[in-house]
Amino acid sequence: MVTAGSGGSIDVSLTSSRAKAARDRRERHNDSDQPRGKMHLHHIGYLVPSIEGAIESFESLGFQKHSEIVKDEERQVFISFLTDANHTLVELIQPVDERSPVFPLMVRQGPGTYHLCFSIPQSQKASALSRLKALRFVPAGKIAPAPACENQEVGFFYSNKIGLIELLFISDT
Repeated sequence: MVTAGSGGSIDVSLTSSRAKAARDRRERHNDSDQPRGKMHLHHIGYLVPSIEGAIESFESLGFQKHSEIVKDEERQVFISFLTDANHTLVELIQPVDERSPVFPLMVRQGPGTYHLCFSIPQSQKASALSRLKALRFVPAGKIAPAPACENQEVGFFYSNKIGLIELLFISDT
């Protein structure tokens, strides 16, 4: 959208949802008021039997689609993000099939909260991993790029005190 600002300047705003999503992520992760090295809540992972069905239910709660459905081959899941007016991100996770590592959990527990994801700058990766080890978190799989998160690295870690968390290692730039 192009509009004339006060003083005759022209303001060019990106209106595509993809550009808005990228801008929101940059603002969320590059806030200069946030201390470096701290983990920040990025999203809530929600395990569902059907992303399409879950989207309908979440839309009735005020959420809207934030991304298309992406297949994560490494983790054998389909993923889509939703957001609400407060910019809360919910990641919907659907097993690809019965061979998916999350399929047994889906069968056993049904749909529900699966994990909390925290973002941290890539430059703080070593210290974050050291902190998790000291807190007795156990790696749950390997750290690998995530297609639904612009191929930035993610890793899952389990604690018998709080359950599963995901770390999203974001670009420092």
